[in-house]
Amino acid sequence: MELLAGIICISFAAIGGKDKRNPIFLFCTFWAVLFFAGSFYWTGFNRASVETIIIMIIGVAFFALGGKFGKMLGVRKIEKPEHFHSLFIDSVCIIGSAYWTLKMIKAVPYLLSVGSFSLLRKEFWVIGGSITPGLPDYIFNMFFANGIALAIPAIAFTELFKGEKKTLLIFGSIYMSIAAALCNGGRLIFMNLLVCVLGALILSGRTSNFRKALRTLPASTKRTMRGIIFLIIIACVFLTIQRQSFVSNIFESIYNYFTLQFSLMSTTVDLVKSNHDITYGATSTMGITQPIAMVFQFLGVIDYPEVYNVLAKYTSPYFDVGASIPYNAFVSQFFFFYLDGRILGVIFFDFIIGMIFEKWYLRIDGNQQRKYTAFYIIALVAIVQSSFRFCFTYPSNVIALLVICATYSSKKIVFKFRGEKM
Repeated sequence: MELLAGIICISFAAIGGKDKRNPIFLFCTFWAVLFFAGSFYWTGFNRASVETIIIMIIGVAFFALGGKFGKMLGVRKIEKPEHFHSLFIDSVCIIGSAYWTLKMIKAVPYLLSVGSFSLLRKEFWVIGGSITPGLPDYIFNMFFANGIALAIPAIAFTELFKGEKKTLLIFGSIYMSIAAALCNGGRLIFMNLLVCVLGALILSGRTSNFRKALRTLPASTKRTMRGIIFLIIIACVFLTIQRQSFVSNIFESIYNYFTLQFSLMSTTVDLVKSNHDITYGATSTMGITQPIAMVFQFLGVIDYPEVYNVLAKYTSPYFDVGASIPYNAFVSQFFFFYLDGRILGVIFFDFIIGMIFEKWYLRIDGNQQRKYTAFYIIALVAIVQSSFRFCFTYPSNVIALLVICATYSSKKIVFKFRGEKM
């Protein structure tokens, strides 16, 4: 069934046309590869249900159709040029780096005392623990710190491959990724960094010839790119060894991370149906609505909506996806949409996301091309993360988009001090 699903996804990829940078082509091809890889069940996962595979195929199909619809609509030409607000984004970068430095001061001693990244990862998310002392710290991390750590590399590498080497932003991207990994033992942030580098490279020079794009890059840019990619690989290998003890598990871990969603989603879909849980769009839009709800809760206007806790019932607990093989969280973005509205939720949200990503891509040729280049890079991150989750369910990723918007504003902001322009 997975092989057939992969072939179907390949056929959907053709909707994007000949341009292989198109989000339609990339999303459909990505899921085709996942289906082909997942069909082997090399590591003993339970076979996915036919229902789960069909849900996923429908999701891929309507993402492609949404992208095609967005392409047919075209884009309105934006006359206003964009302005790069260096002071703003540099300040954000410094704030983010300072935050992760303070977290490291608490996390590294704990890591040295327990000697385990797995235990560090568990301690990191304990509110009131030694690393995250209170709720304000937890909220800043979830809403802002992770959003900054995603926005900075998207902007940094957009600028780099447009010929502008923003040293502070590049350094900040690398530093925050390392610091975050040392604080929580996570590898996802390095994957995001790699996608940002490759995404910017894909669009460099607006050429469909990937090798030609590489040849036209300045030597300094190539060196920077190679150094960052090498660092990412070393960091991921190191963290995998530390968390799983065996070098042989590195490749197994990568395979599992990108194929376990078939088994895990089968389990969680059955649970959702038996529990009769449905969130009517709240799960997929949580990245926007949850912060608003929390503000109203703080003001005493409303109680915290219970609907925002439903997702955690299926992503936080560990479920056996094979014989004594427990995993959690990686249920794919289709599960998020399914929880919101069953098949209609999958159809609606995948269609909308496909349309939005396509329109971002089409705007790259306009006057505000750098902002939409950064948006496109975030879209690529969301596509890769789609095997795990829906990226924009989490407020931090929405914050990343807002940071990009503020950095590439259509209005030029001039600061004055003692009557003089700065």
